[in-house]
Amino acid sequence: MIRVLLVEDHLTFAQALRAVIDLEPDMEVVDVVTRGDAAGPAAARTTPDVAVLDLDLPGGSGIEAVAAMRAANPATRFLVLTALRDRLELARVVEAGVAGLLHKSIEMPVLLDAVRRVAAGENLLPAEMVGDLLSNLGRVREGNWQARLVRESLSARELEVLAGLAQGRSVSDLAAELHISPTTVETHLKNARAKLGASSRLEAVVEAMRLGLVAPPDGLPLQG
Repeated sequence: MIRVLLVEDHLTFAQALRAVIDLEPDMEVVDVVTRGDAAGPAAARTTPDVAVLDLDLPGGSGIEAVAAMRAANPATRFLVLTALRDRLELARVVEAGVAGLLHKSIEMPVLLDAVRRVAAGENLLPAEMVGDLLSNLGRVREGNWQARLVRESLSARELEVLAGLAQGRSVSDLAAELHISPTTVETHLKNARAKLGASSRLEAVVEAMRLGLVAPPDGLPLQG
């Protein structure tokens, strides 16, 4: 008998899923929890073979729920059933060690087959997809690391100058606002350019926006 724990905050969907699974002669739902922070205690109490979970949960993310369930019962395997398509979120849950990712729109026979295969020890994630997701996650982390290093190297005044330029202010405007001379503004800009590896004022501002160090014009997110 395959013991299944459902972690799903949409109770109507969870109850329907439970009803279908409990009709299978080789499966039983041992519990249904609707919050991420309830998943770990439930796994400790029920020792499921497979946890079927959503990623978008109240009380903690799906990734946190996976970690808590794994700590509570290392033998549990994980099948994500979600409507989310955020690639970074999917990459993080793959990194956390789930055995499969399925969209909530799949047909029930496909889900039941996936539960059986995961319980049998199969990994349903294609190697190509895993590699692509984890490579993308690595690039994001590298960018975050680079942004943190640059932010730590830039002085508060240099960031102020870059932020002002990003909003379209001139050197003379910034000098008046910051109560410093235009020459001092230029000096701060020169130092910021060197730290950003930029060859021009525009390149420095664009790079600062790309790294998330300053806001784009009008507070709009930088695209691309």
